Amino acid sequence: MTPYYKIIADGVNITAKIEECLMQLTVSDAAGMKSDAVEIRLDDRDNDIELPAPGALLIVFMGYKETGLVPMGAYTVDEVAAKGAPDTVTIRAKAAHMGGSLKSQKTRNWDEITLEDIAAKIAPEHSLQSIVSPSLASVYYDHLDQTDESDMNFLTRITQELDALATVKGEHLLITNRGEGLSADGTALPPVPVHKSGS
Repeated sequence: MTPYYKIIADGVNITAKIEECLMQLTVSDAAGMKSDAVEIRLDDRDNDIELPAPGALLIVFMGYKETGLVPMGAYTVDEVAAKGAPDTVTIRAKAAHMGGSLKSQKTRNWDEITLEDIAAKIAPEHSLQSIVSPSLASVYYDHLDQTDESDMNFLTRITQELDALATVKGEHLLITNRGEGLSADGTALPPVPVHKSGS
């Protein structure tokens, strides 16, 4: 199969513009409070690449031409670094929703509630949509305390007790079992074939 990708920068599809000079595209998929990240390395020997400014929003898709693309999330550019020779440019960006309000401390109680309902309450407070794995959705709590604790830390704490994880992918708050591959919109990620060949 043929690896493929698409990158949207501040609403503009820049895939064709960088296709000839793309050297590396890496998405780091982190769990919990760690931020997902994307790194794009470009060959800039002609010094004619129009670079995104820090703070630009990148939306990244990856997959295969034969099977289609999967959304990998939204990222905010936080570093653009040039290096030479040969001239290369590296663009680094972090997940758009892993800071700010999700890390603000709160104090509140949760009574007679399911994990799905907790996620459905927290997600809109951060302009996110909640997606909870069906096997976890009905987990029930008589009482939980959230005392001087951020929503992200609270969710991480209670999901760790279930050997699950809470994370943000793109515009979604995801709560899934460990090893349950879901994309930024909550759909299952297709398996990636690995071919072993002799040297």
